[in-house]
Amino acid sequence: MDPRLKLAAIAIIGFLSLNAQWKMLALLTLLVLWWGIRVRLSLFSTLKDMRCVVLLLCPIWGIRALSAGMYDATLVCWRIILAAYAGISLMATTRTWEIRAALRWFFKLIPFVPEKRLSTMISLMMRFLPMILRQSNEISDAQKARGIECRKNPIYRMVRFVLPLTRRTFEDADNLIIAMEARCYCEDRTEPELSHFSRSFRLDNRT
Repeated sequence: MDPRLKLAAIAIIGFLSLNAQWKMLALLTLLVLWWGIRVRLSLFSTLKDMRCVVLLLCPIWGIRALSAGMYDATLVCWRIILAAYAGISLMATTRTWEIRAALRWFFKLIPFVPEKRLSTMISLMMRFLPMILRQSNEISDAQKARGIECRKNPIYRMVRFVLPLTRRTFEDADNLIIAMEARCYCEDRTEPELSHFSRSFRLDNRT
C-alpha cells in the first residue's frame, strides 16, 4: 500500500478514536488487528514490544480512574494502545524514507509550513520508537537477571525502569545529532520522490 494511504488511514483511525466509546473502539481495534494480520505482523511479538507502553499507562489509568472513573480511564488507555499498535504496524511495513516522503507530500499542501523540517523530525521520532522498545526489553531482561521482580514496591520498580530507559534514549538522540552534524546534514537536499498512487507501489519503486 502507498505510504500516503497508510498515514491517512492511521490519521482517520486516530481521529475517530478521540471521542469514541467502547463499541467504536472495538470496531477500530478489530480493523487494526486485521491490518496487522494482513501484513503478517505477529500479534504476540507486538504486544510483547508494547510492554513499556502498558507500564507507562498504569499510573495514567490509576490517576484517571480516581478523577473520572474506571470506565473513562479504560477508554483513554485503550485509545493510546490502539494508536501505538497502529504506529508499530506502520513502522514494521514501511521504510523510513517512504514515511518521510509521504509526510513531506502532505505538508506541501499546507501553506507556510516547512515540510522538509517537519517530515524529518517526525520520521526520526518514528525511527526512535523501535529503538526505545528494544532498549526497554534489554532493561527488563537485565532487571529480571538481578531479581528486581522480587521487590514488592511497584513505584521502585517503575523508577528503576524509567530512569535508565530515559537516559539511554537521550544518549542515542545525542549520538544521532552528532552523526548528522558530522555528515553536514541540511534540509536542502535531494529527497526520493513517491510515484503516483498505485496498488503496485512497491513494484514501481523497485523498477
